[in-house]
Amino acid sequence: MRAVDGELIGRGVELAQLVSWWGDAAQGRGGVAVVRGVAGIGKTALLEALRREVENSGHCVHFGKSDELEMARPFRVLSQAVGSDAEDRWSARSSR
Repeated sequence: MRAVDGELIGRGVELAQLVSWWGDAAQGRGGVAVVRGVAGIGKTALLEALRREVENSGHCVHFGKSDELEMARPFRVLSQAVGSDAEDRWSARSSR
């Protein structure tokens, strides 16, 4: 999988599934999606494409990042996503 000029190549099926699950969540049917794989397989590119889809539909996206070195810090990604700056990010998104 690769991304060229911001366009995701080779992960259309996976992106469609994530977008479908996002649609379910937007309708109140929550769940969890875990995206995992070896380094360099395109996880970040896939999730960036999902983020663009969600933001283009008018919704706000909060996210966090982690790597193997941060595995000893439980909930690090969650705290980044909903941490103290989450309200600032929401306000910035809402004012567009």
